[in-house]
Formats: sequence, structure tokens, C-alpha cells
Amino acid sequence: MSQKALKKIDLLIVGYAVILCGGAAAFFGFRSFAGVATGAAIALPNWILSRWLGVKLILDEHKTRVSLLLALKMISLLGVILLILSLTSVDPVAFMIGLSTLVFGIFSEGIWMIVKNDN
Repeated sequence: MSQKALKKIDLLIVGYAVILCGGAAAFFGFRSFAGVATGAAIALPNWILSRWLGVKLILDEHKTRVSLLLALKMISLLGVILLILSLTSVDPVAFMIGLSTLVFGIFSEGIWMIVKNDN
């Protein structure tokens, strides 16, 4: 996957977040909107940090340190998700839908690359 394709995933995540936030606000109210927005607000920085660490790992720059940072990022992400779900009143289903914008973005770009045959 090229750097251009990886950066396009950023835009796809934001685009899906806007669409899903709009749909949540229009059809399910503010609580669902807040859940989707919160999940998406976590998904984008998570993707950017994962992409950055992944590139460093592939380029063989301090593999042990980068691997530890990747593990720390994942543990921190799980901690943040746990705190949000336990301490706030966001809709958990809407929150997970917001988090899934990351998956939607990666999946969409992957399908687009297959269709265009542009590896």
C-alpha cells in the first residue's frame, strides 16, 4: 500500500465520521451523535499513530522500541475506551460505530485498490 493510499484513509475516516454523525443526529438524537463523534474522535488519531508506527516497524527502525510503543498504544487505547464507556453516558453502540469508521476507511481503500488494480 502506498503512502498516498495510507493518507487517503485519513480522509475516508473523516468522511465516514461526518456521514455517521449526521445520520445519528438526524435519526437517533444527541446521545447517539455524541457516541459516534466520540468513537470517531478516537479512531482517527489511533489510525494516524498506528500508520506512523507501522511505517517505522516496516523500515526496520528500532524494531524493539517501536513494537513496545505499538503495544503501549493498544493498551492505552483499550484503557481510554474502558474509561469512556464506564464514566460517560455515551451510547455504547453508537460509540462502537464511531470507532468502526477506522475499519470502514481501511476496508474501503482496500476494495478501491483491488477494483483499480493499483497496488
